[in-house]
Amino acid sequence: MDELFENWRRYLNEEDSVSQTVAQAFQNTDPDYLNRSIEQRTPGPAAAGSTFSGPVSIQDLIQASWEPYKHPAISSPAKGFKAPIPGILGIADINEAPDEVVFQPAHGGRAMTKEPNPDTGELEVLAEVVANIPASAREVEHTTLLLGPSRENPEKMQVWTFFPGDPTPQLPEITMRQVQEHYDTTEERIRGTKQDAIEEFGYSFVKHGDVSQ
Repeated sequence: MDELFENWRRYLNEEDSVSQTVAQAFQNTDPDYLNRSIEQRTPGPAAAGSTFSGPVSIQDLIQASWEPYKHPAISSPAKGFKAPIPGILGIADINEAPDEVVFQPAHGGRAMTKEPNPDTGELEVLAEVVANIPASAREVEHTTLLLGPSRENPEKMQVWTFFPGDPTPQLPEITMRQVQEHYDTTEERIRGTKQDAIEEFGYSFVKHGDVSQ
């Protein structure tokens, strides 16, 4: 019985510690950044990427039942936590995509290769795969929170980001140039196949978006 009570006290202490860590990190974070992040994750005209299923406030996030979350895509110095806040992903497993997909510049052309092209000496624009994926295939039951050291004071933890679902793997290093060469085109939006995305280029997930145009 004593061991049972000791385990229970240890659990409560760990829960209090996580709550305090999260609350302090929010306090250490720029309020404007938090407000912009909430706006992005809230369904509506300003939403982008993955969104919560309904309205969620900063206070809701602070008071959520967070627990430490170890995930292969979360690496030091980031610390991961998750809580039962449902949402709808802006991406899905590529197997959920229809046979026809669209290749386009990733993140509006802002995602670049890590190393320059040896022939030109310049970085290249990465490509992403887009398809219209039903919301039912993108629903998740939890939200991930990433905390990390502040740039101004590495001793202070702050909120780096939060989003519904799990962290996503990095884009493969596939450039728009490679996709254009494969399909023999100079277009910036290229209609292709899910099979090519998987077998030729190695994509494992697809971004949800309107590809009717």
